[in-house]
Amino acid sequence: MDSRENRSDRLDGDNPFGDMLLTERNWSIVEAVKAVAAEIGETPAKVALAWILGRPAVRTTLTGVSRVSQLRDNIAAIDLHLTADQLATLVAASAPPLPMLYGLFSDQMRQHVVFGGARVSAV
Repeated sequence: MDSRENRSDRLDGDNPFGDMLLTERNWSIVEAVKAVAAEIGETPAKVALAWILGRPAVRTTLTGVSRVSQLRDNIAAIDLHLTADQLATLVAASAPPLPMLYGLFSDQMRQHVVFGGARVSAV
């Protein structure tokens, strides 16, 4: 089920952040996290935390829990290792749109301009 169709009461009513959090891009990221979680039989929270903790510059995260089970699930994210394909799915879903000039340096554009659209790999 699409997260947008199953919004909880916590997302109804006045949004103190305006529309900056409930964007289509953010819903797409939620869907990607849920898809990876379903694929490996884990919770979306655990997948999201494992993804963030696996980022090179991240050393810690802040979490909010209301139950001990949520705390245990969050702690277990430390030992969850996502595959390269799973990470690629999450990175692609969360990649910000690049402004015109910087978009010319994206991986897709470089592949097209430098290699004429052909797939080139080191292996």
